[in-house]
Amino acid sequence: MEVAVRFQIVSGLLMTVALLAAGCAEPLTYSQDFKREGTRQFNRGEYVDASGSFKAAAKQDPTDYQTQYLLGLSYEKSGNEQLAAEAYRLCLKLRPQMPAGRADIPMREKVIGRLAGLIAHGTFTEAQVDSIQTEAQETKSADDYRLLARIFALRGDGDSAVDNYRRAVNTAPDDFILTKEFAFYMLKINQTAEGTRLLKTAWQLNPADRQVALKLQELGVSDAQLAVSPNRIEEQAADTAAPANNWDAMTVPRD
Repeated sequence: MEVAVRFQIVSGLLMTVALLAAGCAEPLTYSQDFKREGTRQFNRGEYVDASGSFKAAAKQDPTDYQTQYLLGLSYEKSGNEQLAAEAYRLCLKLRPQMPAGRADIPMREKVIGRLAGLIAHGTFTEAQVDSIQTEAQETKSADDYRLLARIFALRGDGDSAVDNYRRAVNTAPDDFILTKEFAFYMLKINQTAEGTRLLKTAWQLNPADRQVALKLQELGVSDAQLAVSPNRIEEQAADTAAPANNWDAMTVPRD
């Protein structure tokens, strides 16, 4: 009798666990379904419908940063730039919260590029800039400081751009892509001495980057270029995770 009771208790517990697991899985399944439908709608040019599907996907799985990016794209394509900016900002905020997101550097670069362009040229700039500045000060986020630097640079406010790039680099001194971007921006605004210093720092963080090595050579810093082996340069050239971030070639993505 005692064995039978124990068996019933264990069976009940297992069934409860299974039901709870199924309940947790359902929202994720629905989220992926909405996401797939949104992708199909987006590819057909049905951007308003796509934004609705991605919004539904985000409701089912509010932690999915990729859904927020797709939602932002859909809003942007349908002309709702303020909602697009909000979705992109949430994508930036969610991305580092998951291990896969922290490793997804290409997503970070895409979002910062699109968001900076939207805010710099939008009709809602000041409110967004104020909000980002507040968040950056509260969270000490290098991404937020870098985003502000991009916005100010695109608006032609070099002093504010440099100030926020400095804050970003001080917050994340080991971020190669950030340091490289700041270096090329300083060179673009004819701050050659500091730009060269930052390029040297970028090279120390990643000696395999071809652009940094060649720019240092162009600036007369030949030791860095001599220290880079051809094999390491080829390895970096095959790595698509790190975009150029050369301000001379940088354009604001609009589609």
